Amino acid sequence: MSEAVTNAIELNSSHIGAWFPFITILIYGVILLKINIKLTKLEMYLTSLFALYLSIITDYVLGMTFQFYEYFDQGGDIWTPITVIPLYVLTNLVFLNLYPFTSSQWKKWIYILVWSLYATVWEWFSVEYTSFFSHDNWKLWYSAVIYPFLYLLILGNLKFIRSNQVGTKK
Repeated sequence: MSEAVTNAIELNSSHIGAWFPFITILIYGVILLKINIKLTKLEMYLTSLFALYLSIITDYVLGMTFQFYEYFDQGGDIWTPITVIPLYVLTNLVFLNLYPFTSSQWKKWIYILVWSLYATVWEWFSVEYTSFFSHDNWKLWYSAVIYPFLYLLILGNLKFIRSNQVGTKK
């Protein structure tokens, strides 16, 4: 096995911080098993792909290109996608399946702001108390400002999907 492959799969002390995202992934899994799923399988699939695409582009530009933040170690390793992919997919699915589609605009905005606050606190905890995520030239308040827009993008993507499905709910 080449040295690059060995380094990519090596589990070192910085990966111990993976407990936090794995616990979050387990909690999201339990939530999804317990709640009434509002999305169709196609909507879950397409919104999850969109969330992953959005995260890949964001992480590439902000994390790798500008080096504002990083997961685990600088550069690539196998543990980052093992934690990040299910984390983004399940966050997307829990957010959308619990979204109050039929509630007032006020409740919808509160929901988005609560999720944005949750994401900001989650990020703060992961930076301060785990080795999963670290800020280099990034400030937590940048994330606090950006999260509502990211959640609106995810909702806009679902609205787009629903408006273009033939023979299903819109």
